[in-house]
Amino acid sequence: MKYSTASTTLFNPIVLILSILLTSSNVLAYNSEDDLKGGLLIHNLEHSWDSESPSYVPTILRSFNVKAKVLDGIAQVDMIQEFQTPEFFPASFEKTSAVYQLPLDELAAVTGFKAEIDDRVVTAIVKEKQEARQEYEEAVQSGQSAYLAEQTRADIFHISVGNLPNGKIVRVTLSYTTTLEAIDSTTLRFVFPTDIAPRYEPYENSEGSIPDGIDLMNSGVNIEMDVTMGEQIDSIESPTHEISVANNGDDSKKAKVQVLEEDPQERDLVVYLNTQSTNDGEPLIFIEPSVEYNSTAVMLSFVPQIPESLFSGVTANSEFIFIIDRSGSMEGTKMEQTKEAMSHVLDQIPEGSLLNIVGFGSDYKALFSNSKSIDDNSVVMATKNYIEEMEADFGGTEILKPIQYVLKKSELETHQRVVFVFTDGQVGNTDDVIEYVGRQTNISGGRVFSLGIGEHVSALLVRGIARTGRGTAEFVDGDNSKAIEDAVTRQMKVATTPALTNVEMNWGLSYDGQQAPYHPPPLVDSKRFLMYYLVPGTDYVPSSIDFESRILGSETDIQYSVSNEAFIDVELDNITLIHKIAARSLIRDLEEGASDFHFKEKSEDEIKGEIVRLGVKYQIASSETSFIAVDNKGTNNNLGVSDGYFDEADVYMSMPGSGGNSRAVPTAYSLGFSCNVYSWNVILALPLLFFFWN
Repeated sequence: MKYSTASTTLFNPIVLILSILLTSSNVLAYNSEDDLKGGLLIHNLEHSWDSESPSYVPTILRSFNVKAKVLDGIAQVDMIQEFQTPEFFPASFEKTSAVYQLPLDELAAVTGFKAEIDDRVVTAIVKEKQEARQEYEEAVQSGQSAYLAEQTRADIFHISVGNLPNGKIVRVTLSYTTTLEAIDSTTLRFVFPTDIAPRYEPYENSEGSIPDGIDLMNSGVNIEMDVTMGEQIDSIESPTHEISVANNGDDSKKAKVQVLEEDPQERDLVVYLNTQSTNDGEPLIFIEPSVEYNSTAVMLSFVPQIPESLFSGVTANSEFIFIIDRSGSMEGTKMEQTKEAMSHVLDQIPEGSLLNIVGFGSDYKALFSNSKSIDDNSVVMATKNYIEEMEADFGGTEILKPIQYVLKKSELETHQRVVFVFTDGQVGNTDDVIEYVGRQTNISGGRVFSLGIGEHVSALLVRGIARTGRGTAEFVDGDNSKAIEDAVTRQMKVATTPALTNVEMNWGLSYDGQQAPYHPPPLVDSKRFLMYYLVPGTDYVPSSIDFESRILGSETDIQYSVSNEAFIDVELDNITLIHKIAARSLIRDLEEGASDFHFKEKSEDEIKGEIVRLGVKYQIASSETSFIAVDNKGTNNNLGVSDGYFDEADVYMSMPGSGGNSRAVPTAYSLGFSCNVYSWNVILALPLLFFFWN
């Protein structure tokens, strides 16, 4: 069955049956979450005098709408959820709560959060995290409707909703802006995460854990895209989902995309945008002045086409070390894909290279005590045997330990160290791993590349270790062999080609602005190179912007220059996209320990203060800032609750990955909404019905 937006307003039979059951004298309740069936939203009912013995009542999530607008290398994404609050709750209810979590692209800058009830629109603003939380709690205590959106991790948002009025249609919208990755010089990759996979939590992990969940959805998410490219569109395709593409008449630079699958959450959505290239690898400079912020944001976008002749005479042997995830989460298809990827890699390692493999799970073990020459046939045979016999039998995902084992050693004088990490990224100590890779590669040398494998791979970890390790990240998009071969081939091409490193920017100013990333990544052939610069004032017009880099392993410098005649002024109806993306990049540096504040050895309080300053000024959620909205006109004095109030809402997201049945073990969290409510074991209540928004 094709998924169609035209049919989403119809109620299915399950809704009707549950409506009858929940509004009759027949009780539909459970004694624990483990008893619940999949595909349902859960009300957790706690009686005012017996909070230790909650019961659970299911309702149904009807739809979730995603609207993406792609403008060449930038995407604006709106996630819209519409639902109806209950008409009443029995007077015995102590409190009711509702919270949900959303997976996001880790490159995203969350730029907007609003709620619509009747004819009122309540728009959230960004404040310091604790201040926002306190304001939310005070509003709820006073009976006002309130909304709070907090970043749990860089790729997970947690939204709390309090004191919603009874019997109302409520629409909540979360908006973010993100940049698209360049697969090559003509292809951009758009990603929309649909699930939060369960993460392995090391014992010593200090980050907040992600709670176990149950299956909450039996309906898909409606996803559509409006695409406008700078060049003519050759094709739009998805290796992960069935989509329809409608061209926009005579305008070959525009198209509309609709995801057709009834349940698009089986894996993260990936869309390839293939265009004709007329830029010939020239750097582009975008200038965005803002009167609101009294500043100018600059974006350098560059997909270099580096001729092989540039590297003639540059020779360097490499030591290839592959850190392979063999934890339990890699069982099945992921491990088979890993084996296939390693087989392709082995065929592409150049002569004269050294090789080793480190498998890891709860512990780690190296194939060789020291890296061996690829020119030795016995080494090749031992490696092939290891690959063939690999299983996901190493337990949990303790990824930091093998990375420390590999990176703590100094780089060999005779070989440049190239580290590959193959993983699904399902770990809880992501920040610790990313920070360690960045710190240690600066000390001991080498580059770290990563390959993400799986339906809901953690892009935060995969991109993060490559970003701080001065390498590149690739993902296996789809299940076919070509997807694996293409990803590995792109990765090996970069790893076996001398990089343009030590990039130095000259923004043409006699005073300092703020550059992000603070440490520019290497220039890589056919990979998009993005740099941002925030400068005070709105009259920034340097004569040129220049940058240079050095070929790794040589004394040769490559210089680039863009004169101001070629600058592109950006005016998008007061939508300061570049400012927000630049500010998010600055915040990412601060969060990952790679900022100028860290270079200058600023205190933790100063670093936190800078994150807060950037988040509040540019209205971006972060690890230290949150969105808060209070509906002052929506004071709820008629909740149908005696001596109680609607407090907060807990929403766990889970995909029906187990065939729609609930599981006692952790399953994936998906785009869903689960209200926690407390009451008796005998319940007479109207169901909470969710409607599609078209």
